[in-house]
Amino acid sequence: MASDFKLCTCAVCLINKGIRSKSLTPITPSVREKIQEYIWPNFDSDLEICPSVVCSNCRRNLFCLNKGETAYLSNWLETISKINRNTIRRTSSLQCIQTDVEPELNFSSVNKKICGLCYLNLGRGISHDCCKSKAVNNIIDISESLGYKGAEQVASGLLKRKMERENIVSGEQFVLSTGGNLLSVTVGVNKNKSKRKKVNQVSFQTTMELSNVLELSKNKTKKLCSTLRSNLTGVESNINIKMTELQDTLETLYECKTEEFLDGDEIVVRDIVYVKNTTEFIIDEKGIDTPNAIARISIDGGQNFLKVIINVFDPKNHYSSSEMYEDSGVKRCFILAIVEMVSEDNGNLQKLLEPLKLEEVDFSLAFDLKCANSVFGLSSHSGKYACLYCEGECSLKAGKLRTLENQETILEHIVPPPELHIMMGVVDKLCTMLLCVWPPFQNWLKTHYILMRGCHGVGLDGNNANKFMSLLDVLERDVTLTTTIDILPIINCLRKFSLVKSAVFGLEMGADISAKIEAFKCSFSSLQLYAKDIFDYDLKVSWKIHILVCHILPFIEHNNISLGNYAEQCGEAVHHKFKKTWLINVDGLF
Repeated sequence: MASDFKLCTCAVCLINKGIRSKSLTPITPSVREKIQEYIWPNFDSDLEICPSVVCSNCRRNLFCLNKGETAYLSNWLETISKINRNTIRRTSSLQCIQTDVEPELNFSSVNKKICGLCYLNLGRGISHDCCKSKAVNNIIDISESLGYKGAEQVASGLLKRKMERENIVSGEQFVLSTGGNLLSVTVGVNKNKSKRKKVNQVSFQTTMELSNVLELSKNKTKKLCSTLRSNLTGVESNINIKMTELQDTLETLYECKTEEFLDGDEIVVRDIVYVKNTTEFIIDEKGIDTPNAIARISIDGGQNFLKVIINVFDPKNHYSSSEMYEDSGVKRCFILAIVEMVSEDNGNLQKLLEPLKLEEVDFSLAFDLKCANSVFGLSSHSGKYACLYCEGECSLKAGKLRTLENQETILEHIVPPPELHIMMGVVDKLCTMLLCVWPPFQNWLKTHYILMRGCHGVGLDGNNANKFMSLLDVLERDVTLTTTIDILPIINCLRKFSLVKSAVFGLEMGADISAKIEAFKCSFSSLQLYAKDIFDYDLKVSWKIHILVCHILPFIEHNNISLGNYAEQCGEAVHHKFKKTWLINVDGLF
């Protein structure tokens, strides 16, 4: 019995598959290591109580688990977690750990003799109790042995025959016997609209939200409504007319004018589309009845368009005007001005912003450092004095603060530092050093599916940078086990930055922000000396690190609000969203 148990039972799910099951394979050393690491720490295939085979499903899932691909393993993990392996000892009997799951049916080995009353496979020594309930259960087992598609075909065939025999039409409710409580079933949809089941009405607002989520054109939205009406009765009428009225309303908010823009060394003529009255628009169209509301204006270029967008939101309630979308997110932003095929040049930006008359509006800004320097007429970040907030050099010390119009209007108090680009800049700087001093780091990134696909294909984008920061414990473990060089100071510096990120870059401010920024500053300064002495690597301060250690704290202390409310992610994400809308509605891709 012990040998049969070891050769016919999967070591992971402990299901008896049968001695002739083709899904069972011997446990290799690599599979044994994964079982010991993730499933059964005390597993030893040499022991009598431990099976020596594993099924193909568990084998595949073990390798997925090792790679971190757990998106589709929830059911499997839930099943194997119910097995209490902690109680299994060397002296445990096989009956204690044998599962109650029946072995899978193998038609090649099944006795062809079947009981004509209960449909049980007959064999020597097999006793059975012939009754109707047993027959039903045995037939269900035989159907499931055909696979889930085969079982579904058997079930659907039985339903069709019942409907034909009893003249049941599609959409009509009928009951099925279960041996206990009756089961109510409705198959298909009644062709007669008046007999269809009533549902809550699909309103115009819901239709617009579906159109937004599915990124549908106007024509496709009309087709969606037609499809819903053909199957439901609760679709609001005149949706096509209301969509046209909404489009006409939007057209009254905008104007278009032609301007000359600089494109390299040439002058080009482009059309600007902009909101006629920004102040009136914010109050009437996007106003939120709270004195703490933030009007966040984002400026950025991407996907061949230079855009100015706005989000109006309450920092204490980001869902005040929509239950589905955040007021501060890309789905709730509104384009104030847009122009096609124009670069982020200072003169171009001034011409785009001028018709909006933003000086009449109380607003906050959100843009990347390149665009910010262009707006305020500063040099690019290759310059020696290119900090947006001070006139100092690129170091861990601040220079003379920049002001706007008068000495009391300090830029570091009114322009929020771009938290997304600062985060990517710090992570890129330290990851670049890791790649230089520890070449296996590149394979480590690939192993954990972290991709270098940042701006222009260089560095880490926001999602990959966040994923990397969440794996610092794993990185430290792997470095400790595999490398002979000491790169833990780099990881320690990343940990210090992670504390700053958690305290500053979210929607809520954390505690001890000043101490955490100072700790990162000291850690980075020490890392510069360490990199030079140990690796002969020149770790320079970037402008993003300079802004992090010198200018984030003054902004937060002056405004008493976290940087997450001024994040520039919305201005970045709108490029992709608008491009799809442009292609669908303008270029005729219906």
